[in-house]
Amino acid sequence: MLTLCGAGLILHAQTPGELLKETTLAYLEAKNLSMDVVVHTFTSASDPGTLLGNGMIRKSEENYYSKFLTDELIVNGTCTVVLDHQEKTVTWYDAEKEKKKKDKNRNQQLPNLDSLANGDSIVYRGLENGQRHFLFYSRSIKTAIRLTEVFIDDQTHFITQIVYFYNDNTAEEAYDMYKVVIDYVNISTTKPTETFFSERKFLSYTKGTPALTASYSKYKLIIAP
Repeated sequence: MLTLCGAGLILHAQTPGELLKETTLAYLEAKNLSMDVVVHTFTSASDPGTLLGNGMIRKSEENYYSKFLTDELIVNGTCTVVLDHQEKTVTWYDAEKEKKKKDKNRNQQLPNLDSLANGDSIVYRGLENGQRHFLFYSRSIKTAIRLTEVFIDDQTHFITQIVYFYNDNTAEEAYDMYKVVIDYVNISTTKPTETFFSERKFLSYTKGTPALTASYSKYKLIIAP
């Protein structure tokens, strides 16, 4: 019992910054990670919400895959491929040319606390149903978001929900949005299926030069310089 109480005292003594660092490290240290994303929008406080869309994120070592609405992203040891199914384009980037950028922004598509930490103030509300509850305030009326709520699983340290509250409309800006809720569900550290990280469904190669497969022949292939 003394050990448990001691652990509790240590946890409560941690600053919000230290608690958030645990989440940053959880994402950085996860060799494998899978999660599904559900996004709802709300135009007012009384709005029951509208489903904007569903997506997914998959990571295995240096390989990465994400999909939301009509966009897909694949990152592997050969290339980075960006697919826009609405515009019907496939953009291909050579892995070596993109390596520095990929290393620098390794987890850019994962839930990002760095941008939130630049707000005016951070308040830690404590544990709520096993979730760490944070409030990130921005007092500037020039920014779209006035308040961001973040819920983090106390055991895994992964983010389970982010809620963005918008500023009221002004003469210069009309956001027409009360809040956006992003839920991260089905979170797992089990290794994802390798097919997520393969571009071969969309591309084939001839002497190292990519070309669209027959199934995507109506798309436009863009080879980045």
